[in-house]
Amino acid sequence: AKCVFDFSAGREDDLSLAVGDVADVEREDGDWLMGSVLTADGGSRRRGWFPRAFVEKINANREAEEAAAAAAAAAAAEAAAEAAAEMAARIVGVAEAVFDYDAARADELTVAPGDRLDVLDTAMEQWWKVRNARGDVGLVPAVYLRMLDQDASASTTTASTGLLGPPPLLPPKKQKTMPDLGMDRFASTSMPAWKSSQSLDAPGMSRSSSQRAYSSSSEGPQHWVSVVDPNRLAVLSIEERKRQEAIFELIQTEQYYVRDLQLIVQVFYEPMSQFLAQADLETIFSNIETLLLTNSIILSDWEAVQAESEFVVTNIGQIFLRHAKELDCYATYCGNQLTASKFLQKRRQELERLQDFLKNCQRDPRCRSLDISSFLLRPMQHITRYTLILKQILHYTPQGHPERDDIERALAAADGVADKVNRAALA
Repeated sequence: AKCVFDFSAGREDDLSLAVGDVADVEREDGDWLMGSVLTADGGSRRRGWFPRAFVEKINANREAEEAAAAAAAAAAAEAAAEAAAEMAARIVGVAEAVFDYDAARADELTVAPGDRLDVLDTAMEQWWKVRNARGDVGLVPAVYLRMLDQDASASTTTASTGLLGPPPLLPPKKQKTMPDLGMDRFASTSMPAWKSSQSLDAPGMSRSSSQRAYSSSSEGPQHWVSVVDPNRLAVLSIEERKRQEAIFELIQTEQYYVRDLQLIVQVFYEPMSQFLAQADLETIFSNIETLLLTNSIILSDWEAVQAESEFVVTNIGQIFLRHAKELDCYATYCGNQLTASKFLQKRRQELERLQDFLKNCQRDPRCRSLDISSFLLRPMQHITRYTLILKQILHYTPQGHPERDDIERALAAADGVADKVNRAALA
């Protein structure tokens, strides 16, 4: 597939593309494609998800594909060998799995009770990197494991028997504090919080240990299992754990997105009024303030339910259905996106002060080195995420479950919104 619109990754598993990039498509999932492109040096490939609407299909040269595949395979083999050698040199202990854990992400590892595992890294505290007997490596929740006391076990058993002492107690329940997004969204009745001048949280900022942060730290996104009470977790079925992970991802994705919408208004829209007329700002940003207000309300409802249920959410579909009609405002924004992009480019070429301002914004830590154009694409990217994550939630909601009907209807509503937005963007 050939890229026809610039696409900047909004998540760590997305693939940034520039116009003209040619990507090998490996998988298709609705409006999103999984693929890879050669790096600048041609020695390896970058891989991830990108929107179908941003590319057009082409017939790639077979010889080039085979050469690229061979180069990627060689690079992967070399990287795997280096990683294996590094991991072998830094085993920090041996652990045993005490619960079943079924990997929900590509970087995780499925384990069963009794599995003995080499512990490679405990730096993340809540998630340990481990290796099983087959050599597979991945992350497992620390509360699912117990570190073996090798000195004590050596006095009572041999390495071949693998007899273990009694398991330690599960950690006590910890206080769950909702994440601070830098937004007191509804603290004032006189002025919406998304119009306030309160500063945004910079990615990677430190927070107190009692706070469950959802910032873009070096450890990446939080997992549901790291914030739910371990004692409650132990009584949930594997299928329900997967369902709650998907619900948690839906809410966490909304948190990241609302933060970026607020950033657009505070860092770009309001300051740019010193360079551009109001009509110009409306052409570039369209109804971005309406989008921010809409999604702030949705997020507020989801967070309230999440707090009340202590992270075991039971009515996610009902809340989405309550707000689905309000998402029609995205058709206006996405229908204006191509015009906005061209107009912004024209103004940047005409106004040196505006160009300098936008370059300075890109160096702002809150912007994560992204240009304004990347943030202005976020609404189009986000609206398709609803369908993807709701499909995942539905997959783990069995027939006969009391929420099954609501989630099916929520998915149909999300599909309808995405279809309306796509038609508006192509009009």
